[in-house]
Amino acid sequence: MGVKGLSSFVQDCPEACRFVSIEKMANDHQRAFGCCPVLIVDGSNIIPWLYTYRKYSLESIYGGQWIQFREALKEFVLKFRSKGIKLVFIFDGNNCEEKLAEWARRRTERYKEIASIFNDISQNLQTKAIARTHVSAALKLLAKFALKELGVDFYQTDKEMDADNYIADYANKNRAVFAILSNDSDFIIFDTKPVLSTYKLRLNQLRTVMYDRYCFAVRYLNISPKQLPLFACLMGNDYVPLSILRQFCQRLSGLENPSKEAKVKNLCKLITQKKWTGNFANKRELSSISCEIFGHENESCLIKSGLKSYAVNNGSIPLTLCVKMRRDFEQAIHERHFNCSNVCIFNLLCKKQYTSSEVLEDGSSFPSALAYREIRQRCYGILFNCFVEPKSMKSVVVEERCWYKRNQNENNNLNEPEKIHPLPLRNTSDVIRVEDLWFNCSERRRFKFFWHVLQIPMEFDLLMKLPEDQVALSCILNYLIGGRKSGPLLKPLDVAVFVAQAVWKPSLDDIKQLENPQVRASTVNLSTLFVNGIAAVLMALETCGLPSPYKYALPWRFFDGKLFHFLYNEAKRRPRVRVLCNDQDEIIERFYQLLPVVTDNTAYDVSRFEWSNILKDF
Repeated sequence: MGVKGLSSFVQDCPEACRFVSIEKMANDHQRAFGCCPVLIVDGSNIIPWLYTYRKYSLESIYGGQWIQFREALKEFVLKFRSKGIKLVFIFDGNNCEEKLAEWARRRTERYKEIASIFNDISQNLQTKAIARTHVSAALKLLAKFALKELGVDFYQTDKEMDADNYIADYANKNRAVFAILSNDSDFIIFDTKPVLSTYKLRLNQLRTVMYDRYCFAVRYLNISPKQLPLFACLMGNDYVPLSILRQFCQRLSGLENPSKEAKVKNLCKLITQKKWTGNFANKRELSSISCEIFGHENESCLIKSGLKSYAVNNGSIPLTLCVKMRRDFEQAIHERHFNCSNVCIFNLLCKKQYTSSEVLEDGSSFPSALAYREIRQRCYGILFNCFVEPKSMKSVVVEERCWYKRNQNENNNLNEPEKIHPLPLRNTSDVIRVEDLWFNCSERRRFKFFWHVLQIPMEFDLLMKLPEDQVALSCILNYLIGGRKSGPLLKPLDVAVFVAQAVWKPSLDDIKQLENPQVRASTVNLSTLFVNGIAAVLMALETCGLPSPYKYALPWRFFDGKLFHFLYNEAKRRPRVRVLCNDQDEIIERFYQLLPVVTDNTAYDVSRFEWSNILKDF
């Protein structure tokens, strides 16, 4: 996140930001320390950049060009490996309580951008809509699994701290680390290894801009590098919002709208005059700063939190589970979370919290956050050992902050979490503690629990016999057709297109050669609904101890948004199986094999539904 405008200001200081060769930095480090050079990559920062990097320029509107993205990630990793540089990716792993308000504010800002995208679609501004950048929450989630498949070392934090704190600490403690790749301006403030700009990265040349924090502080700000955290707080950051500093900035400069240069100059002059050090443990200084800035001491705690956020190795300890569990289970939770084997359930077990960011939906159809809520609720029941005892469920409350539009004109309030209770598993009397489910159960029994969590009408034995790369797709579609009491969320043609694009098994070149299909709001909503189903399936798999390997639930094996949009447009014009299957007998055969599976025991079951009314050559 960082200090707004800081990166652009540093760029005006040529001696404090200069282009460097990453390969040369790595080689120099290797000669000096005699070890394989390590570059830490800010995972949450690099993934959106890579998706929209000019070489790949993947469109966001379609719901994920997953095959191409996985290839882009692979190329990125191999580029550094070929130069003898080891990459270590680090991701955010939990929601810091102090940043929830800022997180909610930023999600609200994105509401406007998403509304603007759908406005482009409604006005048939196709080129503009396709060019829009929107990085889904699913992208960051699923990228972790892509990295795992590529054999990359990566971690996510298990402490009450941001990933940037952990990154700075990790860099300082590991002599093999020579730099940090990120575009978070906070790394200019941290006392840590050199920070390299993501946005300025020239991947083919392995060159980018390096920021020199010492030069920036001493030569351009005329303050000590140790005073940079205080400078950042009083400029406005995630802990000390810019909005509450506005009057102070106006008073300091004597102008209603002071320029950035004037703000910086006057602020640094004040810091020097007052001899403030920015020591968050100095209560007297904190009171002095608060009185000077706000006219009272009430905000000293706010300033303290901001300063403390820049303290590397600030003594944070791993979060603990909020319910009493066996020691081996608690240890497994932390290990699997830290190593990114589990990515969905850590905050639930430690804080009873669940959050999801903004998605491409316009409110015209049922929100995907609500569509999969019942699956999450059944996961809560298993995780908190109350899935067959309705009375005990009332004592468990999970705070959900899920982005969705209540309708086309109203958004939900992310500042006020929804209080959600677990749901029981229907049609089972099987009782087992989650610890035993993970460690003392057969794969079949864990899979049975997974089936009950999804509550899909598909016969269990049919699910068990499926090829592993069809499990997630089949579960999502079967659930969206027949897993909810309120009825299907997909129309028959929707189902046919999802099945067709899955059985195409497109190559990278197939996707690249597809022209950009026309964008429809309804199809964008469908893509979002489906991709969010992948996250629900992953949560269910994690909850049940991974009865099926996570890799088979990853979208590059069964979904590509661009192909889905292309085939949907074709189906609207010519609703035929042969059209959907590219007139290839092998694809047609796979289509007829998979369609009965995803519609099993639903209103669209091929044994009783007139599919010939939907597809003319069925």
